[in-house]
Amino acid sequence: MKQCSKKTCKQINPQPLSNFYKNRANSDGLSCSCKDCHKVVANPKQKAAYQRKWDAINPDQKKGHWLRKYWPSSTWQEALNNFNDLIKLQDSVCRLCKKPETAICGKTGLIRDLCVDHCHQTGIVRGLLCSTCNRGLGYFKDSADLCYSAGDYLRSRGQLSQVDHSVRCSAHPDDLVPIES
Repeated sequence: MKQCSKKTCKQINPQPLSNFYKNRANSDGLSCSCKDCHKVVANPKQKAAYQRKWDAINPDQKKGHWLRKYWPSSTWQEALNNFNDLIKLQDSVCRLCKKPETAICGKTGLIRDLCVDHCHQTGIVRGLLCSTCNRGLGYFKDSADLCYSAGDYLRSRGQLSQVDHSVRCSAHPDDLVPIES
């Protein structure tokens, strides 16, 4: 007799060993999940439904497993605690713009979590950013020099929102030329 490892198993546990596929990688030579659960995971449509059900039952564990890529030496619980500590430290706002996240998740319709910003060379976590700032840094290839150049460019060109929109923008606000009708 053996216990199926799936929390969602509908079979009465423990089950006879004949209800488990062979698997030489495991110490007992049998699969961890029973044949019925294995079939669900093997079918793509059933696997997706199973995953949604598991995600709904275990939201913290799902998030913790996802966060482990930023804290690889941690368990999922420690990674989740690290993330929550950063949220508290930053008062639930973006480290750059100091605003809360406003992006909506397409699947759930809920506001997304802040993004974990990290150095792609060292893997060190730098902080939490909103989706907009995170994408902005990505577009600037995480280059401080490019970010400084963009800031200098914007400062040297002035605030274009204050410019009369009936004129066409050329190289510099001082060079603006009225649009000919």
